[in-house]
Amino acid sequence: MPEANIVDRREEARRAMEGEEWQKRRTTEAAVSDKRREEARLAMEGSDRRAKRLAVETAKRATAEAAEIATRAVAEKEAAARGAAQSALEAERARAAAAAAETAARQERATAATATINQLKSTPVTMNPVRTLRSDLAAAASGGGSLSQTVIENASKPSFIPAAAPAKRGGWLGWLVLLLLLLGMGIVAYLYFYTQFFAFLFTPTTPPPAQTTTNPTIPATPAAPLDEATADFKLLSDVEVPVTLEAGALALRQALNDGPIVPTQSARILLTSGGSPIALAPWLNSLKVIWPDSLKQTLEPKFLLGRYDDPSGPSTFLALRAKDYQRALTGLAAWEKDLPALFYQLTGHVALSPASGTSTAVWSSGLKNNLATRTLTRDGRAVLLHTIFNQKLIIIAEGNEALAEIINRLAGGTN
Repeated sequence: MPEANIVDRREEARRAMEGEEWQKRRTTEAAVSDKRREEARLAMEGSDRRAKRLAVETAKRATAEAAEIATRAVAEKEAAARGAAQSALEAERARAAAAAAETAARQERATAATATINQLKSTPVTMNPVRTLRSDLAAAASGGGSLSQTVIENASKPSFIPAAAPAKRGGWLGWLVLLLLLLGMGIVAYLYFYTQFFAFLFTPTTPPPAQTTTNPTIPATPAAPLDEATADFKLLSDVEVPVTLEAGALALRQALNDGPIVPTQSARILLTSGGSPIALAPWLNSLKVIWPDSLKQTLEPKFLLGRYDDPSGPSTFLALRAKDYQRALTGLAAWEKDLPALFYQLTGHVALSPASGTSTAVWSSGLKNNLATRTLTRDGRAVLLHTIFNQKLIIIAEGNEALAEIINRLAGGTN
């Protein structure tokens, strides 16, 4: 037997004969001895060796921790994959179960429909033959009873008897009443149509009354003889530029803005419609202009739309004749909020646009050429002015230069 085996056997035999108390004592002493031996070894260990050992132990711990983390991550990834696969499997099972349930429901409905159809096909239906007076007499003779008893018995029997749900029907008396009712309705309808037909044949016809048509395009306002303009209009008309309303708003705007500029020249825009000069009210109505009723009552049909050329460019002006000064003054004050829109529609000048400028346009009162004048100012510039000359002639003009020239011409002539 080898020496190592003998030593091992001897040690096992000694431990077997050793008591439990002695075994615990020996184990404790061995642990204390190992601890002291390790402490002694560490005490005798140099600093370099200790640093190397600690580095090795730290590296081992880091490797073990990294391996543990990697193992845990792999386990979590596998668990997530297993969970996703399980969810997909359960969803597939749910879809399969729903499809199977739907298929079973369809089969059940088809089976029920087939059973209903077969039941209806196999349901017997019995129908009594049509009753007549001859059949009732034959039944009474064969039964040995009277005709009235036979009619009463047959009336109590159903005539249409389906096996599942028998239905009762009335006797021949009901059919007789229904037949008489239909016959009476037919007679009434025949008499009605008969009388209507003869009334149509013998009633004299009268022609319908003649209808008169009116032309809604232009109101019945007599055209003013603008070719016979008054003296004040002649003073403001160096040249005439004819423009027809049928040419459209663009032609009028071109006449007021385009063409060569002749300083201090005043051009009259002669507006015509259908070959005749147009009056004030139809012209403003064609522009869909909002103007006060007080002006409508006091303004004359004659008016002058003109263009004055100053060195900075053309300016549009409008001359209107008023019958009553106070009404004209009140109407102009009410018209101030719509005047810029009218002139912007005529000329297209940006200064009169509601969206132009950096400030709000404001009307103010003042004196221009010794006349009470209202001025619309925007961004420090006068863009529109109006005044009443000699309490009869309303002047509305763009810019101070145009208004001053018009007033000077009127003051130097005869009105």
